[in-house]
Amino acid sequence: DILSFGTPLGNVLIFVAVCSWGFYPIGARSLSKSYSTTTILFYTFAITGLLSLFATPLEWFVRPLVIGDISYVTFVSVFGSALIGTVLFYFCYQWLIKHTTAFVASLNLYGGFVASVFYGAVFFGEHFTGRLALGAFLVLFGVFFATTYTQLKKRM
Repeated sequence: DILSFGTPLGNVLIFVAVCSWGFYPIGARSLSKSYSTTTILFYTFAITGLLSLFATPLEWFVRPLVIGDISYVTFVSVFGSALIGTVLFYFCYQWLIKHTTAFVASLNLYGGFVASVFYGAVFFGEHFTGRLALGAFLVLFGVFFATTYTQLKKRM
């Protein structure tokens, strides 16, 4: 697969994605000084929707869409992911960017990774191992240490 991790093109795409994602909280932080969280959220989704209008026909050319293959469960899953996993996440993320620093707001992503491990175990029967538990603990401890520890130390 040309887009898999391990190929030169895949590695370049991942690198570009990581670098571009790093600019998002910085740009959103500067915008949040002039615009509300919901305004930024609206325009983020409007621009993404317009870009998707151009990309969707290309995707359908490669993998044709068969409406009959879409089940009720698939529709509900996509709708739920869109509302909870995207709109709610970005609203909270924009709010954090506006009211904290870009660094602190970006740390919420790590909690999402840990939550995904637990959701995978609950909803899909994925195996939760001791190594995953240790990794989750280290991630959450790192976030705590990066954001809260110094404030707690000052209070003591």
